[in-house]
Amino acid sequence: MNGADPGGALAMPSWARAFPGTPRQAGAARRFVASLLDGSPLCDDAVVVVSELFTNALLHTNSGKPGGLVVVQ
Repeated sequence: MNGADPGGALAMPSWARAFPGTPRQAGAARRFVASLLDGSPLCDDAVVVVSELFTNALLHTNSGKPGGLVVVQ
């Protein structure tokens, strides 16, 4: 097989981090994504998207309740 995926897909690197579900952690999530995409032309857009999704998770899911987490992957 020479290390090839039998399904034909290539393995892509993946990073994930769990943040406490508090509004202050939205900035930490933005910095996390910005550090991963430093130098990419998509960095600014990705940071905006993460900010929006993080805030929505806090408002509309159990992530924003005490002990909640938001996972950025």
